[in-house]
Amino acid sequence: METQIQAEIVKQEHKPLVERTEVLIKIENFKATPSRKEVEEISSKLLKKPKELIVIRRIHQKFGKAEALATIYVYDNKEALEKFGRKKVKEEKQEKSEEKEVEKKTEVKQEKSEEKEEKSEEEANKK
Repeated sequence: METQIQAEIVKQEHKPLVERTEVLIKIENFKATPSRKEVEEISSKLLKKPKELIVIRRIHQKFGKAEALATIYVYDNKEALEKFGRKKVKEEKQEKSEEKEVEKKTEVKQEKSEEKEEKSEEEANKK
């Protein structure tokens, strides 16, 4: 017999300036801390909003309890999400790694051009 995960809204506050509703949800009766994807699905069903407009800000569980509090941002529309919302963690990590790769490539190019300049200076000094 499997227990059903239960969720209830603890606090809900609309922030019109950033076009979102901040929601605190209490999640109970789970074996392991629910993943962001599970919390997204639970909150989508509970709030009757599409998953695309939901951003899981934080999941906090006290040690030894089958109870967690999730802070969730539900945006009014996709434009508000793109303007004010934080990107998914995976997307942020991917962008950072891409930026690092670009930086490495530019450093390598700079080093090569510096080496070429040094060689040409040495050759000019020899003459």
